Amino acid sequence: MLEKGVEIDGAVACSPEKIGRDLGDVVGLGFDTGVTVEASALPALERGADIAVVSVASYLDVMFDHFRHLSRARAKRRHH
Repeated sequence: MLEKGVEIDGAVACSPEKIGRDLGDVVGLGFDTGVTVEASALPALERGADIAVVSVASYLDVMFDHFRHLSRARAKRRHH
């Protein structure tokens, strides 16, 4: 996505060993992106992220709060 010019506003992980690290390091890009992996989607949503790309290998109970935040953010934008 980066090579296509997409601006990444945030990255979220549930794994404590990923939180606080640069996204480029976490996904093995070989360079830093300047995007810090966070424990919640809320900071990226508050920064005005337009889309969310969700790629999970977790169960719904683990991801439920993230999906809830994303759906509420979408609902707020539809009413403005």
